[in-house]
Amino acid sequence: FACLYGLDVLYCTSCLVGNPLPNVIPAVAAGIGYTAVAGTLCTSIKDRFLERQVLPAWSKDTRARNFAVKRGTGIGIWILCILICLETLRIEAGVSVKSIIGLTSIFGIATGFAVKDLASNWVGGLLLFVTRPFVPGDKIEMTRLKQSVVERIGWYHTRIRTFDRRPLFIPNSVFATTPIENPGRMYNRRIKVEIGLRYEDIGRINGITVDVKKMLYSHPEIDQRQTILVNFNEWDSSSINMLVYCFTKTTVWSDWLDVQQDVFLKIADIVSGAGAEFAFPSTTLYPPSMVNPKHPLFAQPDPQSGDPA
Repeated sequence: FACLYGLDVLYCTSCLVGNPLPNVIPAVAAGIGYTAVAGTLCTSIKDRFLERQVLPAWSKDTRARNFAVKRGTGIGIWILCILICLETLRIEAGVSVKSIIGLTSIFGIATGFAVKDLASNWVGGLLLFVTRPFVPGDKIEMTRLKQSVVERIGWYHTRIRTFDRRPLFIPNSVFATTPIENPGRMYNRRIKVEIGLRYEDIGRINGITVDVKKMLYSHPEIDQRQTILVNFNEWDSSSINMLVYCFTKTTVWSDWLDVQQDVFLKIADIVSGAGAEFAFPSTTLYPPSMVNPKHPLFAQPDPQSGDPA
């Protein structure tokens, strides 16, 4: 709108000084203004229609499709408005579409160097729409960003909400050069734990590992198509450690915690049923076989004075 206002001022000024500019300038100004108004109005109506009529009827698990439909229809509306504007200028003002495209290209190259960062963010927004590594509602994590929720993907920046509810605005160009981890796209969640047993239970650990493995292969919430490992794998300072490694079918964090708890309780029952116990950090002292009762450490205190005898 600033450019439109500037063109109108320029044309009026030229008329006042007696050297009016060609009539094509008002036509171009009007075309730009009508295109901006029509595009903004149509995209606003489109968003309201989609949010009230179309998107609520779809499943909540189709966030990627919802994002693609909203962004794709918006791009289509703006392209259609621009094409209508160019055709109108060709018919009404006799402006060549090729001339406009050539002038736009030259202007774009000239301004591209001046607004390089702005342009890179716009290109980054377009790449996010095309590749869709994440969509609004996903939880993502990057090198210098802890896991956060994506709220809105704009053309210039993306708004993210951290788990402490603080908003974070990241330029879209950052996503083009930074690895992005999207836990929401996982196929499974992993359970990996080392369980310590006492050294006294070395004779029972083989049977325990066999029973735990059978339990995991029959558990309804464990994905048996993935790797399942249960092995005695380490001699620790005060325990012998058993590795339990498997994957759950669910990827929802709260459900995964419930499944992991159930697996841990079943392992505890197996260990208890085998007569074994879990180890904890401990120290064992082995006194020498020959003890000198006259050594000062073993001296008994005098009952009257309280001093060692």
